Amino acid sequence: MAYGRGDTKITNIHVQRAILDTEDVRIEQNFTSKDAPKGPGWGLVLAATVVGGLLTYLAVSFLNI
Repeated sequence: MAYGRGDTKITNIHVQRAILDTEDVRIEQNFTSKDAPKGPGWGLVLAATVVGGLLTYLAVSFLNI
């Protein structure tokens, strides 16, 4: 911002304007729920853990691993 205006001293106003002009640091853009990554969810993670534990138990019990 300071360079664009030809200013030789950077002030708080320059920093604030640069922050407002930068899309990646806008709070409303960074913390909206619509931009949250979609994943399998905790239910699927829990189900996979239970199935993995069951398969491990069966392998140890019946195959003597």
